[in-house]
Amino acid sequence: MSLWMYGQVSLANKNYRDAIQSFRRLLNIPNIEQLRSVYIEGLYHVSKAYQEYGDANKAEHFKVLLDQAISEDALKIPAEEDRAFFKEKYSAGF
Repeated sequence: MSLWMYGQVSLANKNYRDAIQSFRRLLNIPNIEQLRSVYIEGLYHVSKAYQEYGDANKAEHFKVLLDQAISEDALKIPAEEDRAFFKEKYSAGF
């Protein structure tokens, strides 16, 4: 998960290009979609990095993918309050 850590540090330091590159590489790992929490976090953070970098089109592209993943996964969470927390946490309101 060094890509994850590097992306987080880069994003925190406002080094958006490195953060974007790191999160995109993470999302390109074969079968990453099967690691749902990593996949969803990656989509969230790459969308956020693009937004802060000023590329609204790419931010929106990853936001759409994030919304799709959230819609699919929220249905699998049994408790209503946990579903609501999950949806709220990943709503891309940066």
